[in-house]
Amino acid sequence: MLNGSFRMPAVHVESKVETVTKREPINAITYYMVGMSVMFVLYIASNIGSYAFCEKQLHVFNRILLANVSKWSYMIGIFISSVLLAFFQLVFLYGITSLIYHIRWPHVTAFFAVTLALCFAVGGLSVLLTSLNYRLNSEHMSNFFATIVVTLFSLLGGSFFPSNQLSGWIHTLGNLTPNGSGMTAYLKILQGYDLPDVAGSILYLCLFGTAMAIAAVFIFPKKGELS
Repeated sequence: MLNGSFRMPAVHVESKVETVTKREPINAITYYMVGMSVMFVLYIASNIGSYAFCEKQLHVFNRILLANVSKWSYMIGIFISSVLLAFFQLVFLYGITSLIYHIRWPHVTAFFAVTLALCFAVGGLSVLLTSLNYRLNSEHMSNFFATIVVTLFSLLGGSFFPSNQLSGWIHTLGNLTPNGSGMTAYLKILQGYDLPDVAGSILYLCLFGTAMAIAAVFIFPKKGELS
């Protein structure tokens, strides 16, 4: 009390944002960087499928068979090409955005493991779309995948907004998509989680790619069915 007046003491408060799990919070730029990258990498599958069908129309595939090259060697080549293209696209994109926005990946080994697993899933989708295009003698499946399926996967997987804001089952369904599973793993790595914490997503992506490749083997038309 001084001269009949009361003076409040000065209080300095410092605040910071923390997640409930004490992990690093994810800002909007980082979230949508990951969301858009896992969405656009899916377009490689549709583009590869369309390109492979163009090779069929131009009789490139027939020349490959006449050269005594197995059709399975051709499909393996498509798979490997898709994996490499997806890998280079993701690494280039994340490298550029990390430099521009100063985004740091705490565990590089986990990052590359998730990236390779996601690329493996894209490779499986590529050979599946190639088989469907050959079976239907049309590239409509690639177009349908690029316009409808990728949009649906991106919506469920959380590329546009966090899917857990809708409901729990939609979030679970989103994690079953390759982009959703990859996005969940990437965000965990950015929050400081290590390789064992994302091993489930890596295993799922590898199994997804394998399942797509096996389905492609059964769908691909036999020699007498090719027109």
